[in-house]
Amino acid sequence: MSDLQLAFREAFVWRLGQPGAAGTLRVFGDLLFDLLNESGQWGPASDEDSMVRELRAHTRDLEHTLRDLERVAEHLHESDDQEETALADRIGGWVGRISLVLLDMKRNFECREEEPKESKP
Repeated sequence: MSDLQLAFREAFVWRLGQPGAAGTLRVFGDLLFDLLNESGQWGPASDEDSMVRELRAHTRDLEHTLRDLERVAEHLHESDDQEETALADRIGGWVGRISLVLLDMKRNFECREEEPKESKP
């Protein structure tokens, strides 16, 4: 199994409570990733560069992660513990910074979509 599990994120896998279930899902994810890689089936046919499509997917993943982090920060802010409150503030700061980067990425995608497509000969 790879060190960088690409198919299933930890934010989902940790919820599996049955012993061994998370490991099984990770192994399946690695297998699925390898099979798609070997067969060249990297999503629907597109004229768009595969790295751009991958970046678009990471953007969606980050959006979900940021919402989760905002929820965690709100929970930590309710704590009487100063360390948890300080952590919530740091999380909030990073969420804001990453949100700005995501906004820039989305604008970049929108500009790409608005560009006129060249016809193929």
